[in-house]
Amino acid sequence: MDRGRARLHPATDRYVANGLQPNGDDRLFVAAVPDEAPSRVGPDATDSIAEALQYAGNDQFHLVVQLRSTPDGPMELWPAVRDPFEWTTQSALRVTVDVEPWGSLDRVDDEDRRKRLATANELVWTAVWSLTPNVEDLPDDVELVLDSRH
Repeated sequence: MDRGRARLHPATDRYVANGLQPNGDDRLFVAAVPDEAPSRVGPDATDSIAEALQYAGNDQFHLVVQLRSTPDGPMELWPAVRDPFEWTTQSALRVTVDVEPWGSLDRVDDEDRRKRLATANELVWTAVWSLTPNVEDLPDDVELVLDSRH
C-alpha cells in the first residue's frame, strides 16, 4: 500500500457512488478501481477522498472500502499490520483488515461535524487505499477478512 485516506461520516453522505446505501442491509463494501476513477466519487465526498479517486501515481489501483456502524459504536478499519494484501490467484486479492472502535465522537473538534455524526442513524467509515500491484491487471475478486479487536 502506498497511501490511504479515510473518513467517518453519516451514512446519508454519499462519499462513494454505488457504495453502501443509507439504511441498507450490507455492513461492508469493497471494490477495486483503476488509478483514476472519478465516476466512483460520490456527491458528498471530502476533497481528500475525491482527490484519491481522481488522481493517482503510475501503475496503481485503489481499494474502496466502507464499513457501517452507529453513533453509539463507531468503527474503523485499516489494513492489518502483518501481511494485509495477499494475491490468492493472479486475479484475486485477499485483504486482511483490523476492525476497531473509532472512539468517542467527543474527540471531533468541529462542533457541527460532531453533532452530525452523533445525530445520524448510521455512520460509514469510507477508506481509499492506493496500491501498486505486482501484476498488470486489477483483481476480479477481492475478499475482505475482518479481524475484530473490540
